[in-house]
Amino acid sequence: AAGECRDGEAVPGCPCSTVGEERACLTGRTIRCEPNGEFGGIWGPCLGDCFSSGLWEIDNLSPCFVTYSGGQVWAVSTVLRGGAAQCPSLPMMPPPSAPAEDWSANRLTVDCEGQFRLCYTLKAGDAEAPREDDCVVARVCTEAWYGTRNETQEFPPLPGWVTDDPACAQRFVEGGGYGEMSVVGRTVDCEVIDDDRGGAYVFNRVPYCPLCCNDGSCPSNPVCESCSMGGSGRF
Repeated sequence: AAGECRDGEAVPGCPCSTVGEERACLTGRTIRCEPNGEFGGIWGPCLGDCFSSGLWEIDNLSPCFVTYSGGQVWAVSTVLRGGAAQCPSLPMMPPPSAPAEDWSANRLTVDCEGQFRLCYTLKAGDAEAPREDDCVVARVCTEAWYGTRNETQEFPPLPGWVTDDPACAQRFVEGGGYGEMSVVGRTVDCEVIDDDRGGAYVFNRVPYCPLCCNDGSCPSNPVCESCSMGGSGRF
């Protein structure tokens, strides 16, 4: 109501003079001056509270790379058998197909309720210096309604996959790679969760160990001691 608006205060629904200006809400979130037609600007809702803290846990992040005669490399998802990630049965000739079994179970803990689509993107490149032209080996996603904030909830499994870019799989094998964890969604309060440009918000990048750590060909490499088949991303 107009009686609650005071000059200079950033209160949702109150007039503001500079469209696009942002300030901190009393709750620690962000409030933005939005266009209000011929009346100038109006302070919008407090934003930025959702996905300020949480954890996405994925049990299995291991890919499987196979080199066929002629040198062409393909990548497929591993499958969990007996608690270990294993390459699926693959044909003698390319292309392989995606495994019928799921890649991994996963679970989310986050500070708000809403509908969220979480994606894991496997890329060739350096996690410490990602580039726009880093190619995509594979991308898999899961989506669900998250109903109780700050409580761990199982999401639908990440499905099995096969790359559609063997050249990118070759780049991963030769130069290394990483995984991107990202989210898009909308909270129960209709707050949009994205990268502020309509795309997915990348909240974590997972560097991959040398492939020899997986196949056992470099057991003395000290880097392999910290390797695991699963991973998680805090935000």
